[in-house]
Amino acid sequence: MLLIGVLWNEKIGIRLLKIIKWLVIVLISTIVLFFIVRFVGQKINTRTPEGGINESVYVDNNETKQWISIYGEDMNNPVLLYLHGGPGVSTSSYSDEFLEILHEIAKLEKAQRGD
Repeated sequence: MLLIGVLWNEKIGIRLLKIIKWLVIVLISTIVLFFIVRFVGQKINTRTPEGGINESVYVDNNETKQWISIYGEDMNNPVLLYLHGGPGVSTSSYSDEFLEILHEIAKLEKAQRGD
């Protein structure tokens, strides 16, 4: 009877080790994939078109630092100042909505205080 209990515990232990091994593999793979996607995204987002502009900086505004970014395919195009609806919500995910007209304008995004 004792031998059955020991064998049962060994089977459970081996199964747990396999599960832990796969969890570690999945976790490491997810972390590596995250950093690869982040690296590629940074390279794409920091690309400046020839003759264009792509800058993101903090500026002093009434003794506070505020984030602005400007992107355009031609430095001579007019600038569209984009102000989103309010502090506390990022609208970076909506930036792609401007892709169709970026050849005609330069888009300036300004973060509101509290963002």
